[in-house]
Amino acid sequence: MLEGELVLIEDAGETILRAGDCAAFRKGTGNGHHMINRSARMALWRCISKSARASMKISRRVPTSI
Repeated sequence: MLEGELVLIEDAGETILRAGDCAAFRKGTGNGHHMINRSARMALWRCISKSARASMKISRRVPTSI
């Protein structure tokens, strides 16, 4: 996480990620995961993968029914 706050949702549950935090997943584990921005602020994070290009993401607040 570079800026802001996102909620990481994975098979084991939810984890709040803030600036300076990171998460890693072993290839082939089948652990489904995604991020949700539940805050009112934008969040900036970086995704690095051996199987895809590195990318930078900007997450705006997206209303959810959760």
